[in-house]
Amino acid sequence: GSVDSAPLGQSPTGKLLRARDGYLYGTAYRGGTKGQGTVYRVDPASGQVQLVHAFDGSQGCEPYAGLTEGPDGALYGAASQCGQGGSGTVFRVVLTAQGADVQALHHFYWFNDASLPICDLTLASDGYLYGCTQDRGYGSAFRILPDGRDYNRFVLAGWRTPSKGAFPWGRLLEHEGALWGTLSMGVYSEYSAGTIYKLTTTQAQP
Repeated sequence: GSVDSAPLGQSPTGKLLRARDGYLYGTAYRGGTKGQGTVYRVDPASGQVQLVHAFDGSQGCEPYAGLTEGPDGALYGAASQCGQGGSGTVFRVVLTAQGADVQALHHFYWFNDASLPICDLTLASDGYLYGCTQDRGYGSAFRILPDGRDYNRFVLAGWRTPSKGAFPWGRLLEHEGALWGTLSMGVYSEYSAGTIYKLTTTQAQP
């Protein structure tokens, strides 16, 4: 199937998720009926692509990240832009017989919060969803419960800690009670090739 034209979406960037219902789910950064990105699904037997949701900005827009399936069967993701704060959202997709119910669980505000969430969410053993943001050029990680409660931000890099690196990419990996991730580049020369960081529930350690 093809998602390179509206209304199904354009520029699919996130990885595909094989959900428990047997379909493959993905996101497209552009396109859709509103031109702000989509969630789509693929029938692996036929290759047919179906539109699940077209973003209109209120629940976020321009999703870079792929989707994560929660214990409740809902799909969770991050939209890099739009929402109430204009800086992206964490969203939930509940599949229904009529289509999909999409809700923004958290709205990012660049002036007092993280912004530009671009990483796939990780459902950790503590029940939280973890993700990362680029914060206009540096970076944070965050966690949130699947029902939208208890959002926390972990600053990975910023004006006061530029030597730790910047620009987080990719999904966080859980190992022995901690989350591990990568910062794609550094600021000082000794870290210019990037860093690996370890995140606990109380602090970030690039």
